Parts: sequence; structure tokens; C-alpha cells
Amino acid sequence: MQKKQYKYEIRLKNTKNTTYLTVKIIGETAEGFKWSNMQEKLHKYIHKPSTIEQEYFLEDRVVEKIGLLDEKNQEIIDHILKFAKCIEEKFILHDQYVRDLLELLIDYPLVFSIDTGEQYNITDNYQRMNLQIRGNQNYITISPMEDKDSTLYKFRGENWYKYGNTIGRLISAYSKNIWNQILTEGKTFKGDELYNFANHYKSYWKRYINLKWSKSLRRIRILDNNLKIKLLLDYKNGSIKVRPLYYYGDFKFHYEDIIKKGPYIVQYENKNLFFIKREPKKERRLFLFFFKYSFKWKKDSFVLKNDKKIINFLTEGFDKIPTKWNKKLTINFRKIRIFDITVKPIFQINLQKDKSNFSIILKTKLEEDHELNPEKLKKTILDGKKYIKVSDLKIYKIINLEEVKNIFENLNSSFKFNFQNDKIYSNKIYFLPHLTQQLSKYENIEIKGDNQFRSMYKEMMNVKGVKEVHIPGDLDERLRGYQKKGYYWLRFLHRYRLSGVLADDMGLGKTVQAITLIKSIDTTRPSLVVCPKSLMHNWYKEFEKFTPEMDVLIIEGNRSKRRDLIKKYYDKEYDVFITSYSLLRNDIDHYQNKTYYFTILDEAQHIKNYKTKRARSVKKLDSNYRYVLTGTPMENSLMELWSIFDFIMPGYLGSYRQFSNYYNKAITQDNDRQVLEELNLKIKPFILRRTKGEVLKELPPKIVQVSSIPLNQKQNNLYNNILNEMKKKIFGMVEKNGYNKSRMHILSALTKLRQLCNHPGMIYPELKDKFFLSSKMELLDEILAESIEGEHRILLFSQFVKMLHIIRNYLRKRNIKFEYMDGKSTHRLDIVENFNNNEEIPIFLVSLKAGGTGLNITGADTVIHFDPWWNPMVEQQASDRAHRIGQTKVVNVYKFITENTVEEKIMQLQEEKKDLFASLDFTDQNFLKTMDWNDLKILFE
Repeated sequence: MQKKQYKYEIRLKNTKNTTYLTVKIIGETAEGFKWSNMQEKLHKYIHKPSTIEQEYFLEDRVVEKIGLLDEKNQEIIDHILKFAKCIEEKFILHDQYVRDLLELLIDYPLVFSIDTGEQYNITDNYQRMNLQIRGNQNYITISPMEDKDSTLYKFRGENWYKYGNTIGRLISAYSKNIWNQILTEGKTFKGDELYNFANHYKSYWKRYINLKWSKSLRRIRILDNNLKIKLLLDYKNGSIKVRPLYYYGDFKFHYEDIIKKGPYIVQYENKNLFFIKREPKKERRLFLFFFKYSFKWKKDSFVLKNDKKIINFLTEGFDKIPTKWNKKLTINFRKIRIFDITVKPIFQINLQKDKSNFSIILKTKLEEDHELNPEKLKKTILDGKKYIKVSDLKIYKIINLEEVKNIFENLNSSFKFNFQNDKIYSNKIYFLPHLTQQLSKYENIEIKGDNQFRSMYKEMMNVKGVKEVHIPGDLDERLRGYQKKGYYWLRFLHRYRLSGVLADDMGLGKTVQAITLIKSIDTTRPSLVVCPKSLMHNWYKEFEKFTPEMDVLIIEGNRSKRRDLIKKYYDKEYDVFITSYSLLRNDIDHYQNKTYYFTILDEAQHIKNYKTKRARSVKKLDSNYRYVLTGTPMENSLMELWSIFDFIMPGYLGSYRQFSNYYNKAITQDNDRQVLEELNLKIKPFILRRTKGEVLKELPPKIVQVSSIPLNQKQNNLYNNILNEMKKKIFGMVEKNGYNKSRMHILSALTKLRQLCNHPGMIYPELKDKFFLSSKMELLDEILAESIEGEHRILLFSQFVKMLHIIRNYLRKRNIKFEYMDGKSTHRLDIVENFNNNEEIPIFLVSLKAGGTGLNITGADTVIHFDPWWNPMVEQQASDRAHRIGQTKVVNVYKFITENTVEEKIMQLQEEKKDLFASLDFTDQNFLKTMDWNDLKILFE
């Protein structure tokens, strides 16, 4: 028997509180059949337990009366009979039952109107209905089409919509209250709502509506044109008149248009509605600018009448009119004349008889052929006035006022000189180098002085020609020429009881210059070196290397041990104590009442933040002389510079507040190059800075240094645990199977230990993002920061790709650009070329196998071997990727070696086998084949 489909006639009705649906089932049935009887029988059928597993509409007696229904009709009729109330063979449902029936009727083809017989299309996800739009510059109305019957039906959490012959469930985007009005009676947008409509026209309204344009409105355009302003400036009858015009694209507006509120100017032309997006800040800026210079608004122009205010505008305001505003000047306006004049200050400097103080007197004169009272000129400058009114239309403009004023302000802020009268000012000769350098940088000044003044200045400022002094021990033969000059400069400061900053480029030997200074002075007081924790042992080894006769003590260990070591100050057994910034911070109370001869801070960026406890701690130290070592140019970070000078020369740069308000504001915020130069001149006598380029001729082509690094506590514990475990396992395996059969296991064990020396995350993946769990990463962080500040570029090698990945993740989190290459990298030459040509990339990560040979990476001047290779010749070949023809800078090579680990023992083994290494090119396995068990046992000790 063919399955039947029924026709359904429906009527939807909204009341205040609910929605009703009337449905009539149309189709061929048995004679005398009534759907109301069928409903009663269905309800009875449902309540019989024996019928639960049977389908009612497949019962023979049911099929006889209504036919065999398809599955969809079974669901529809079942829902109607179960949940509708039957009145005269029509069924009425409400609320959710209406919604559920509509869902069953989605896409069903036989749904019609009870009233008109019109066929309905019932759909899911009803959207982008056709709505009509009309309006002008004052309003926009969106509403259903006039020939469409539109009704909104609300169910729990859902909206259904009848529009014409379509009934559908609305998507969630139509759930906002505004749609209730738009989809039924229509919505008119006026005032702010009109602007809001324009804001979302493209992104919202056009997305959810198919707009049908009316006769009054054919198109909407949102224009985002930049504002252009045109000014007509006129001078007439003693008044300045400025008439503005505003242009947005091709649209021209007057003040009356602009004064209206709103984010858009709305224009209605030829049935097109234009929303012209405004730039209100620029519009207001025009008024604020002219109001600032006391203009009044009259009709369509700005007007200024007062002579004094006119001069003020012409001399100060006119040049400040933004260049983007197009200015047109009338002939009358151009008659006003301003003459440039140049002031020459004259400084008379004389030394007092005892040479402890100097005096200074200020005078002024004009360089041009203009007449002006000298006292009036001086007063004008001191008052900071750039213009002098000579007559109504004749004005003198002091073109070098800022320069002269800057000189006076610098003298006032630095030396407390006030030139408002003819008083003779004096100051300590300590400030004379700074004062004279500060004045000599300006061309339009004249400096006069007696012979004593000139002699003193020459003696104090001749930094690079300071007197040579005796170099102790055999250091005279070991120091390079530029290092000797650095030592002479330190002794020059010492002679005059001055402090200073040795700021040589990294790798030029600041440490040995400081060691030579300490060694050269015969004193019973010990000296103190403060450095990063990772460099304490480096300093100790440098003392051992250059001055083994000196007694040096590292202050480290737990708190109790450190306290005992600090007390050895009183034993007078040690020449030098070495501690770190972090340890000093914790131990500072135990350094009180102790005076050190020299206090030397290495890597002084650790005290650049004056607020930190470590900075405050080092400044509490008592010493006869204070010196700072750093490879970073001091002037690059102003407030940090103040903190460093606050250590070496407290008060020289003023208080923190004074320095911030003057230098930092002018240089950092105002980009004032003159103030920057003034600061450079002030600190120049106390900073010695040499770059690699300056001393290149005296340097070897490549400087190699081993960076010895102690493991931190947690890393050391992990290393010892694994070492003991591996040692027991490997020694037992060799004893049982012999050395040859155990070589691969030995290599695996050694590799694991070497990986742990790099970073615990290579063994324990959960630790890979804890970057500073590795002492090597701490040192890399310091070198990288110094390199970036010093504009150096790093080529970093590691044989472990996992380690390169850890470093790569660290660089990404720090937002530091890098290049990367390992064995899987393709287009290697392109990668290298990008690094060489892009100076914004400070570091290149390369696996040793991928980058050890065949590449020209001259863009780097610093090479870091993050882990030692079995064969030092391989390391040398890798280093030569940067040190080759085309390299214009000295190449510094750093080899990271962890102390008391397998890495340090590999270095010892390399030294013992250096002849063998020099003749062979080893891989890991080849290396092991040349070693016997007695050689390798040492690595596990």
C-alpha cells in the first residue's frame, strides 16, 4: 500500500501572553471518520501498558481509516493528537507545542493557510529577509515590505517569524530587542541612533538584511576621508582675520556645518545618503589653536585686534600653525617684517690663586649690524623671550635663543649660576672640565680666561694622553697596548681621588685592567669585587692567571659560611674579596664598619635600577675608591646612568628628581639633542669607552675565552643524582661486558650528563620552559642583553637541537628576533644572507653540525659555544664562520663550560690529547674509538 501524505491548513495567532496555532488535517479518510475520535482513541491507546511497544499508526484498524502514513506524517499527526485541543475537527496548540509542530513542518511541502489557502514555506534558520529602507539626512527607516504580512512569535529562547508566505525560525542574531520592532512595524533611526546605524551599516545591517531601496533613497555611502583645512589669512585696519574652510574629500564645509554635533556630517543628494565620518579632534584643534592666541570668532572668521596679541601670534603662533593646514596669505599680511638676530654670550673664566675654585662672569653682544641696548638684550634672553618689538611692524627674532637659554639653564641646573645681575659666581674646580666642555660645544659664544685657567683645563681633560706609570710584575709584557692605556687612565683617576667607569667593549679585557690597578697599589686594606654570581669564579681564575701571588677569597656558601668569610676582612690575609650582587644584598649588614680600598662593580647594569635592594646595598659599601666596569655605553639609559654615577660620585648628577626632571625629560620625552650632548660632556671625563673598532689593530683577529660557570643548586643536585646513577650502571656494564661492547652505552650516559649541564629541560621535558633553571641560560641572558645594548650580534652554536629549541622559546617569549638553522633547515644560504643583511636580528641559533662548515656568517661578531664538542677543531671551524674575510669587527668567542662537571673534564681531556685532536676530525663515535677506558673513567668522577 502506498504511503500517504496529508495536507495541513494552519493559522497562527499572537495574544498578549501566548501564541496559538490552529491546524486542520486535510486528506482522504474512511467514511464517517472524525479526527476528534481518533484523538480519544490515541490517548486511550497510550495509557494501555500492553501497547507500549506497538506503533499506533501501523495498527490495521488505524490504517483502514486514514491510510498508511509516511514517517513524517506520523510524527506530525501524532504531535497534533497528543497535544492539541480539538474543536469542530480543528486542533489548537499553544506555546511550546506550537514551536514543536512548526519544527516538524520545516520543509514540509503541504502546508497552507486556513484563511486564504496560500501555501506556506516553513524553514529553519530564517535570515536575510527582504526589508525596505527609506530616509533622508534626518532619519532612516527599516521596515517590512508593505505587501507582506509580518508577525513575530516568541517561544522560550527562540523567535519565529512569519513574513509573507514564509514562516521560519530566526537565527540568534535576531534575538536583540531592536529586531522585534524592525521585523513587525519597522524602526526609525534618528539623532544618535542614526549615527550608530552608520557605524554598523557594513558590518551588521547589510549582513542580516537584504535592503530594498525606496523611491526616496537609492544608496547609502559611508565616507572616511581625511580632513583638510584651508586658511585665508588677512591683515587689515590693525586686525588679523583668519577664515577657515573644511574639506572632507570633495565636500566643502563652513563653520556652521562643523559646529553640529555627531560623529558624521550627513549629506543627502540625488537620493543618495552620505555619512561623512568626521575627525572631531582635528576640527576642535583649529578652534583651540586660534583661541589660544586670543582670537575671537565673528561670523565666519577668527579675528585678532590687540597689537600685543598680534605680535605674540606673529612671533610665536604663526610658525606653529600645523603644516597640514593649507595657508594662503594676502598681500597686506605679507607686509609684516621680522628680522633675525644672533646673540653672542661672552664668558670670562678665571682661576683663583689657590686653584681650588674658579669664577665666571657673563656678558652679551649682537653679531649683526643692529643696534640694541645690551642690558635690554641680556634681560630679554634671561626672561626667555625670543622676540623684541622694535616698532609696530618691525620685530627682532633671536634665532639662537634656545641655544643661549639652554646654556644658561644648564649652568643654573648644574652649577647654580644665576645671571640676572652682574654678580661674579664661583664654583669648585672639580666642575671645571664639565663647564668648559659644555660651553665649547656652542659656536656662537666666546670663552675668555687667563693662562692658569687654560693650563688647568688642558691637564684635566687630556684623558687619552694621561701620564704613563709603572705596571706591576710581568703584566707589562702581558697587557696589550690599549689595556695599558686603560690602566694608566684608572691610575690617573686614582691620583686625583676621582672615580670612574671603564666602559670598554665586551671582550677587550676590562677585568685584567682592573686587576692591574689593584695589584699596582700597595695598601693594607683589601679590595672588594662585586659581580654577577655566574662570573665570580671567572674573576677568581683571572686573578690566578695574572696575579697568582695575590690572596683572593670568594664569599659564597650558606648564610653562616658567608658571614665567617666576610669576617676574614679583619685577618688581613686577603688582598681581594669577591662576592655577587645577590649575595651582597643579603649580607650587606655584615659589610658595615669595613672600609675597602677599591670597590669594583662588574656588569654594572645590575645596579641601574636605583630602587632595587641590590643597588641600595652596594651604595652602602665604604671604600676609598669606587670603579665600575661595563661593556654597555652609559648614556644609552639615562635613569640607569644616574644610578651608576650615584655609586661612583654621589651628588655629581644631582638628585634623582633633579636628573629626571631635567635630563631625562628633555632627552627622552623631548628628544633634545643639545641636552643629550651636555650630559655626554658632563660624564665624559669620568668614562673611558673603547670599541673593538678603535683597538682593532692591536687586537688578535679572534679572542677566545672560556666562561666557567658553576651549576646552580637545583641543577647541581640533579646532575649529581644522575651522575651517581650512571656511574654505577656504566662501571658495572664495563666490568661485565667489556669496554668495546659498552661504548654506545657510555656515549649515551655522557650525552645525558652533557645535556643536563646545558639545561635540565633536555632530560625532564616539564622543566624546559623554566629557562633560568640553567646557569648557562643565566649567563646567556647577561651576554645577550649586553650585546643588544652594544649593538653586537651573536652566532650561537649547540650540538643539541633540543637546547636550541629551549633557547628559541626563550627568545620568542622575550620578543627578541633571531634566525635559526639545524640539520632539517632548507635554503641555508637564504637564512644566512637574511641574518648578515638584517642588523635588527641580534642572534643566530645554529646546530654545530648544520653550521660548522661552508657558511659565511660575517654579520656576527660574537660566537658562543653553548656546549663543548669532543674535538676543539670542530669548534674552531664553527667559530670561523664569523671570523673570515669580510668581517670588519673583532670576533669574540665564548665557550660555556660548567664547573666540576663532565664538561670541565672534557676540556682537560682535550688539553691532554691536543696533538691527537689537531690531526683528526672526530665524530662522537670516532672520538670514543681513540680513547681507552682509563681515559673515559675520569669523565664519571
